[in-house]
Amino acid sequence: MHSEKEIPFHEIESSDTIGISSGASAPEKLVQALLSNIKKDRKVSIEEVIVAEEKVVFKLPKELN
Repeated sequence: MHSEKEIPFHEIESSDTIGISSGASAPEKLVQALLSNIKKDRKVSIEEVIVAEEKVVFKLPKELN
């Protein structure tokens, strides 16, 4: 996904478990927007699994500021 417009809500609305994966280049704002939208309609519990520590920082694109 590169924007909130690409969130496939119609594909996940009947799911009991949803996995979300993101890397260093994924804007945290986009990840949080996805979680917020999912939380509107369902109970959410989050389990964060870190498989690698990333120390790379990317600038937020202008359209997400």
